[in-house]
Amino acid sequence: MSESPQPVGIHDRIRELDVIRGFALFGVLLVNCLTLFRVSFAARLEGIPKPPLAPDHWTELIASYFFEFKAITLFSLLFGVGSAIQWEKATLRHISPFSFLTRRYLVLLFIGLIHMIFLWNGDILCLYAVCGLLILPLYGLSSRSLVIAGLALVILGFSSITDGLFPSSLILEEDKGLATAVYSSGTYMDILRFRIQETGDIILPLLIITLPRTCGVFLLGAAAWKSGLLKNVERYRLSIALGGIVLVISGCIATFAIVWSQDTNTPLGEILEWAERFSYLPLGIGYGALIFSCLTARLKYWPLPELGAVGQMALTNYLLQSVVLTFVFYGYGLGYFAILGSAICAALCVTLFAAQCAYSRWWLRRFEFGPVEWMWRSLTYGKRQQFTKIK
Repeated sequence: MSESPQPVGIHDRIRELDVIRGFALFGVLLVNCLTLFRVSFAARLEGIPKPPLAPDHWTELIASYFFEFKAITLFSLLFGVGSAIQWEKATLRHISPFSFLTRRYLVLLFIGLIHMIFLWNGDILCLYAVCGLLILPLYGLSSRSLVIAGLALVILGFSSITDGLFPSSLILEEDKGLATAVYSSGTYMDILRFRIQETGDIILPLLIITLPRTCGVFLLGAAAWKSGLLKNVERYRLSIALGGIVLVISGCIATFAIVWSQDTNTPLGEILEWAERFSYLPLGIGYGALIFSCLTARLKYWPLPELGAVGQMALTNYLLQSVVLTFVFYGYGLGYFAILGSAICAALCVTLFAAQCAYSRWWLRRFEFGPVEWMWRSLTYGKRQQFTKIK
């Protein structure tokens, strides 16, 4: 007899993964604010001149070195881990994991479309939902097959197969001028109309280009769970730590060369061009491995509960970041688009994230889930889930 699907309970959560997810979400916030909320997509793609002020310059270097592409890689890896956990739990309860995860991804796609159209078109939720649906049949593979398929998709994503989808220089130049005018001083309806046009011209092609890589990272995350690395902690902690050290060192070396090349306008050789394509993958995964090994060794300090709370409410906090930052930068709010420097934006991110840490801990003392997580679960399971804490 099959059981009805149930969400992961508050006591069933893997706290280490929530903490790592919180860390990754901070990196995503910082990079999004510096590169996509503050200036237009087109300006970022064409390359932004070196800031004249030293604090802005060093802020961008640090963000590029430590977080750009690495944080989203780690976030994507954790999404794959979470999907593998959901697949396993559904299987153990004799529920079709395919049907269950299909519902889960479709609800996420619905949330992402609302976010992309009505708030901010830098959304990753739609991409995650589509990638999840595309690779869903692969979750039943062995961990070794998942690694092979994941690496193959990552490599495919860096091939020239999608080069024709990249927006032309004419589209980018036109968008850059319009975006600054509309986002900085336009009304909500002005911005909505432009956002829809920009999404079709630039965002959707870029999402399609990144789709194979994202699918590949999802599968690597699923493999990490299915292989037992994250479940048999005592057995694999040393291997995870050593692997994390190797990945971080190799990723740091490649990233340093890339950031130095961009900062000094020094052309990359052929080897470094390939390093540029892959450097974020070992560094992002290495971050997760080192943090996980430290957490499971019971190395505790004060920020961990806050990071864990933010990670447990990652979807709510991700959407809330968009609400706050669009108000700060867009014309229907404070209108600081293309005005604020990188250092001020970084300080804004730290302040916002600190507030989210405090808010998330306060919320989870009273409620089982974040508000958007609760809605996602209720729609996925087809019935209203427990919301308030049972005392």
